[in-house]
Amino acid sequence: EEKLTWIETADLKINFSNKGGVIQYLELKKYKTYTGKPLILIEPASNSFRLQTKLKGEELDLYSLYYAIDTHRSGDTTILNYKVQLSNGAELTQTYKIPESGYEIGYSISSRGLDKELADQLTLHWGNSLRLVEKDIADNRNNTTINYNVNGTVDWLAERSTDIEKEVI
Repeated sequence: EEKLTWIETADLKINFSNKGGVIQYLELKKYKTYTGKPLILIEPASNSFRLQTKLKGEELDLYSLYYAIDTHRSGDTTILNYKVQLSNGAELTQTYKIPESGYEIGYSISSRGLDKELADQLTLHWGNSLRLVEKDIADNRNNTTINYNVNGTVDWLAERSTDIEKEVI
């Protein structure tokens, strides 16, 4: 059964789902669209996520699984741990760290007991129908990018690109 967890900070409204352990809704509270509506970056109607890997040689979407959630605070940071038991007591954990202010959400994924069963590669499929937030669609496309951090190295997808981009990390 799907269970939702709302976290609200000074800057963000976030809704997490235990189905996949993913962000289902994300709003920037201090920003509005060009037309004055709330600036919503993620919502179910315009986003889809899959995290593909292989478990014992079979394709598996980690975001199709139902996770148990543990929520606690450490200082001014809310920590959400989504855990799922897979086989032989092995488990997969997704951890989100959300500070009380700011726009960065820490994310990590770890496994225990899956070293020989889980493929080394994870493939994130993120389908996003970007809503109009700037004055026109050309401005929208010219000012949109995605930043990501892998092992301490920050990179991003190019702005002003109309091509489908693929990053292997």
